[in-house]
Amino acid sequence: MKIYYFLIFIMLSSCVVSKKRHDEALVENSRLFAENAALKDYKKALIKKNEYLESRNDSLRSKLKQTKTELTSSLSDKERQLVDKENKLDSAIKVNEKLSSDLNNRIAKIQELETLIEEKNAAVEKIKNIVSKALLNFKENDLTVSIKEGKVYVSLSEQLLFKSGSKEIDPKGKKALNQLAEAINTQEDINIMVEGHTDNVPISAQSKYMNDNWDLSVMRATEVVRTLINNGIDPKIVIASGRGEYHPVSSNENSEGRSKNRRTEIILTPNLDELYQIL
Repeated sequence: MKIYYFLIFIMLSSCVVSKKRHDEALVENSRLFAENAALKDYKKALIKKNEYLESRNDSLRSKLKQTKTELTSSLSDKERQLVDKENKLDSAIKVNEKLSSDLNNRIAKIQELETLIEEKNAAVEKIKNIVSKALLNFKENDLTVSIKEGKVYVSLSEQLLFKSGSKEIDPKGKKALNQLAEAINTQEDINIMVEGHTDNVPISAQSKYMNDNWDLSVMRATEVVRTLINNGIDPKIVIASGRGEYHPVSSNENSEGRSKNRRTEIILTPNLDELYQIL
């Protein structure tokens, strides 16, 4: 009988323990279920946040790509502009270098020209002094020596060279021309222009070889040239010309003025070929 009660006690104890475990299992199961649900919600939240971040990253990558494209394009434009400016600068430098070279060449030519002009002026002054010295024994009324426009003018009056209306040179005129030729022959590279001048009094109708003052001025100049050539002047450097009555140095309204206008001018010029080559 005692054994019977003991077995019943054991069975009742087992039932109590099983129920307790069952209750604990239910509680644990509920807890796990709740945790699982919370984890699912957290996972969904993470997935949603990840999707947002991916979308945000895509947007940022797109903007970054666009920015890079714009910067690359802008950089290319800047590089093109820089290259263009460099090319323009190179062109400007070349132009300036050419201008500088041209300017230096012009300065050199100007300096060379100034030197030649100084030499020419010195030569003209030398010719004047030599001619003046050679003709010292003649009166000032008969001839003058002067410098005009870079040339030496030897002006000989009619009374020194010719009789009125004649083209024949008087002995005293030939003497003056002989002395002048001797002085000229001591110099090199001189060009000679002989100009005949008259007053405005018409030529006498009795003249057989002259129609007017043009003829008289030319013939007188030609006679002077022949005399110079006969005294050793090179014919290649002499020119004869007549100006008639059209280049007076004084008034033709009185005898004194007409006397001054009846003259022969021998114009001496240094050879300017080298000067003309520069010009």
